[in-house]
Amino acid sequence: MNKKGFSTVELIVSFIIASIIIVAMYRVTLSLNEKLLYHQHLSNITVYIGTLTNNIYEDLIDNIDNPLTEVVGCGEGCFTLTFKDSSTKEVKVNQEGNTFIYNDIIERLPSDFQFKISDMNIKIDIYDRPSNHHNSIFQLSVPIISEIYDDKFSLEIVYTYDSRK
Repeated sequence: MNKKGFSTVELIVSFIIASIIIVAMYRVTLSLNEKLLYHQHLSNITVYIGTLTNNIYEDLIDNIDNPLTEVVGCGEGCFTLTFKDSSTKEVKVNQEGNTFIYNDIIERLPSDFQFKISDMNIKIDIYDRPSNHHNSIFQLSVPIISEIYDDKFSLEIVYTYDSRK
């Protein structure tokens, strides 16, 4: 007998093989989508932390003629930077609004993150140094946690200055 075409068994086997390939491709697509979302998540927080750090360092480092002279707390999640010309910049971390306020710049955290103000750390160390050297170190650490992933991030600022000026 010379029949041309596929038998029922051949069609069923072909359908099963195609189904297995489709299911495998679907799983790979889901996995890649999860990785894409995770890396977007990391990218969002990295850009956020970089933007805040740059804004603060612009005033601390680029302002050579008007250096930082004092850091004073002004409440929970709040402190004031005072410069040589007596100008001030206020830094506030608002956990309810998920915002970081630096003077007139307001940055909202990406929606899947939140500040952990209870672990926020502001530290100022003053050392006995010669008058031509910086004698103080200002350290700021603002923990940022993710609600979706188990990631922990932190905005870190470390700056040396002369508090005697």
